[in-house]
Amino acid sequence: MKKSKILFAALAALTVSPNVMPLVLNSNQVLHAVGQEQGQSLMALGASLNQQQMQETIQLLGASQVAANNTITVDGNMINKYLQIGADSSVDVYSSVYVEPQAPGSGVQVQIVTPQNITLVSNTTYQNAAITAGAKDALVRVASTISVTGEGALTGLYALLEKQGVKVNQNDVKVAQAEITIVDKIKQNSGLTDDQVNKIMAEIKKAVAKKVQAGETVDGQAIVKAVLESMNLQVSDDAFKILVQFANDFAKTQAAANKETENQIDQSINDPDWASVLANAKATMSVEDIKSIGKPDFSDTQKYHAILPAMYDKFFEYVAEGKRIDDLYSHTFILEAMDSNLSVETKAALDQLRELMYQYTAAIFEADVKDEWMNKLQAIDSIRKDNPALAEIIQETAIKTGYAPEAYAYQNFQQVDNIISFDVADSTPDKNTVLAHFQYDVSNGELSIMDVTSGEYVPLSQFDLGALYNVQVDNNYAPKVIVPADFKLANATESDESFQEESSQEAESAAGDESQAGSNEGQMSEESAVENSLDQPTANQTPEEAGNTNNEVSE
Repeated sequence: MKKSKILFAALAALTVSPNVMPLVLNSNQVLHAVGQEQGQSLMALGASLNQQQMQETIQLLGASQVAANNTITVDGNMINKYLQIGADSSVDVYSSVYVEPQAPGSGVQVQIVTPQNITLVSNTTYQNAAITAGAKDALVRVASTISVTGEGALTGLYALLEKQGVKVNQNDVKVAQAEITIVDKIKQNSGLTDDQVNKIMAEIKKAVAKKVQAGETVDGQAIVKAVLESMNLQVSDDAFKILVQFANDFAKTQAAANKETENQIDQSINDPDWASVLANAKATMSVEDIKSIGKPDFSDTQKYHAILPAMYDKFFEYVAEGKRIDDLYSHTFILEAMDSNLSVETKAALDQLRELMYQYTAAIFEADVKDEWMNKLQAIDSIRKDNPALAEIIQETAIKTGYAPEAYAYQNFQQVDNIISFDVADSTPDKNTVLAHFQYDVSNGELSIMDVTSGEYVPLSQFDLGALYNVQVDNNYAPKVIVPADFKLANATESDESFQEESSQEAESAAGDESQAGSNEGQMSEESAVENSLDQPTANQTPEEAGNTNNEVSE
C-alpha cells in the first residue's frame, strides 16, 4: 500500500502528582507541525508505571504491536523540557498514549480509553487543542491506570513529534496548552456543556484561520461575538474576554496560517451526526402525514448512493403495511460503516430517512422513543471511546449480521479463556427480545453464531446488504483497532450494568430469530434479562461514574 504523507500528533496524559507540584498550563515551547512520510504507530508510556500497570496500559491502548523503537517513556524531566514548570525526575508520570496515523481527510480522532480516570479534560477538548498544536489525520488513544485530571495531556504530543523530527514552535504550544484550561473555565462559569464550549472554540479557530489566510486583520472581539450569535449562546463578560484573547493568540499560530486547519476541524469535531439531529427532533407527525410525503429525487448518482431510492421505497412500504422499521434503521448505519466514502449528500439523506423513521416509530408506539434511541447511540459511542477493542468486536459483528449497535442491544458479555460470548437483542420500550447468540475468539478473530436447532456455534456467513436492496454495496470497512490476542473483558462477570438501560425480564423459552436482521417480522424469539454487559454507563450514569474507585491525582 502506498504510504500517505501524514502529519500526526499524540496526546499523552502525563500526570504531575499534587504532592509534588501543580501543573501550570503555560508553555514557552513551540510546535511547528510539518508534513512527513509517517506510517507507524507510536506510544508514550508514563515513567511511574510499574511492570503490571505498564502491561495493563498497553493492553488498554491496544498497542501491543508497537515496536520498542517507537515507544518512549515520559518523566518529569521531559515534562519540564516542554512546559518549563520546574518539574524534575521526582514528578510522577502515569498516563500514556497510543497514536496511529490515519488516511488523509480522517481528521484527529481522540479516544479516552479510561474516561473514569481522566476526570477533567474531554476527548473533544483534546481534539481541539491537538489541532491548535498542528495535529493532522491521527487516531489517538489516552489511558491512565490511576485517576488524573488530564490537564497535562499535550506533553507526549510534543515528545513524539520531536522524535519524528518535527520542529517545535513556542507560540503554538502555549496556545494549545492554554486551550485546555480555557474550555474548563468557561464550562464552569457559563453552565454550557463540553460540546457547546468546544464547538465555540472550533468555530472561533475556523473564523480566525479564514482571516489570517486571506491576509485580513483579525478582530477577536468581532469574531467571538459573531460565533456566539450564530450559535445563539451567551457567556459572561469574563468568559467573553478569555475567548477574545484566545482568538487573538490563535491568529499568531502556524495552525491559523495552515490551509488544512479548517478541514481538520470539520473532519475532527464539526462533522454533523445523527445523534445531534435526533436530539433536536420532535415527534409531531402522524402516520398519515408520513404517507403524504413524496420521495426525494436521488437521480444524481454523483451525489447519491444507489441504495437510497431502495431504502426509501422500503420505508414507505413498511409504513403502508404498518411494519416496524428496526432492520431498515439498522441498515443505514451498516451502510455508513461499510462505505467510508459516502458523500455529504448521501449522509444527509440517511439522516433525513432516519428522522422519518423516528417520526413513524413514535407514531405507531404512540410514545416518544427519542430517549430509547438516544440511549443506544450514547451506549455505543461510550464503548467506542472507552473500550476500542470491544467496540471493534461489536462493529465486526454488526458488519457480518446487519445488527447495528445503534439499533440493537449488545448485551450479556462474558469471557472464558479466549472466547467472548454475547447476545444481540431487539429492545423496545416494553420488551427485550434476544435475536441471536454469538461467540468471538480473541486468539484468531473468528466470529460464530449459535444454531438454534443444534445449540452449537457455527461460523458466521457474511451479511449481504446490497442483495437486500438489489444494488451494489462495496464493503470497504477497515478495522479501527486490532483486537489483542490477550484481550480480556473488564469485570464482565461482575457487572450488572446493561449496554442499554432495559428492565430485567425473566428468560422465556422461545425459538431465536437468527435471520441476521434481514427479516422485519419483529416476532418474539426469546425474552432475556439484560446483564453482564461490561461496565457500560446506563442512561443516567456517566462513564466517569461507572466504577471510579481511585483517588484523583491532580495535574
